[in-house]
Amino acid sequence: MDDVIALQKASEIIARLPKREVARNSQKLYAKTFKRLWNTQPLDLLAGNPARDTYQIRRAALHFIARGVLVSLTGQILRAEGAGDHPRMDALLRELKVILDRIEEPLELHPAEAGPPDFRIASPWRSTAGTRPVRGAASKKHDLGRLPDGWREQVWQAMPHNAFRDVVAAMCLCPARPGEYSSARDDGKLAEGVLVERRGITLELTTRPLKSHGGAYGTGESTVVVAIAEGGAPARHLAKLCDQAGGAIRLMIASPDALRKTVSRAGKRARMPRSISPYAFRSQWVADSKVTFGSGADVAAGAGHSSLRSQSAYGRVEHGRRGGGGLVATRAVRAAKEPTIPTRERLDALKERTRNPSAYPPR
Repeated sequence: MDDVIALQKASEIIARLPKREVARNSQKLYAKTFKRLWNTQPLDLLAGNPARDTYQIRRAALHFIARGVLVSLTGQILRAEGAGDHPRMDALLRELKVILDRIEEPLELHPAEAGPPDFRIASPWRSTAGTRPVRGAASKKHDLGRLPDGWREQVWQAMPHNAFRDVVAAMCLCPARPGEYSSARDDGKLAEGVLVERRGITLELTTRPLKSHGGAYGTGESTVVVAIAEGGAPARHLAKLCDQAGGAIRLMIASPDALRKTVSRAGKRARMPRSISPYAFRSQWVADSKVTFGSGADVAAGAGHSSLRSQSAYGRVEHGRRGGGGLVATRAVRAAKEPTIPTRERLDALKERTRNPSAYPPR
């Protein structure tokens, strides 16, 4: 390949690949991913029949690292030429040609998108022959579709009459993590547990979410409002405890691990078709809140998420129920971070695809 043609091709590729601001951890992930790709012959993003999210990470790594390397190399070549250092310039041009030879075809097969994705066009991952795996197909997020309606209350009814029974009643109504009921916190601060207050015909369940680094991040404090009548037996049970205690109770446990084991045994007694963990309750709450509020700030406020994107890892809309668990409202001390403009554009495009699926092929 002629030196001039190599530089021209590098410039064309740089122009096609978007310049992105990427977090440091993402840069490390992309560098590690690209190194693995570079060691495959040929450089193939679909090697090993990857799941979709693995393919997307590989594609993002290819675009980000390729652009960075080409920008750096072309800059060094021009500086070497300006300094009259021809041996170095020749060595850099040879390196550039090797890189172009490896990445040109993958970039043609897996091009970058200039704007929001066009969901009318099937992605290379989908259009390639063969059945593609789904990452996390056995996760709680997907398991919800295999559980019967009202499974949370069935598991609660199977609980023994001990301190965990009250906690599981709250888990039926709010998405607090197991550690948020614990008497110790992973940031070294004493837990306050989950506060349950009766407000007339509703219950308010409030927690300080974990993963907040002492309240510096996330929502700071999350509250879920539940209608007692629609919340079923767990809500009525907690309302009765609040009445007996003068209006409010605080739920705390000594060991999150003991809670997990107790919930798992209760799921078996209730003859659930899948193993049940406390996070299955959290995932179900997110699914219900997506149906009740729509994905967004209200879901994040109740779940204690610092980013609106976090809720995508939890329960799916099709597994939720409007007002499930008596859900009425949520609030938080701090709002979750809003997505960036490119992310909002992608979400809008995805919502359009969801509203009119027949107009779009599977991706």
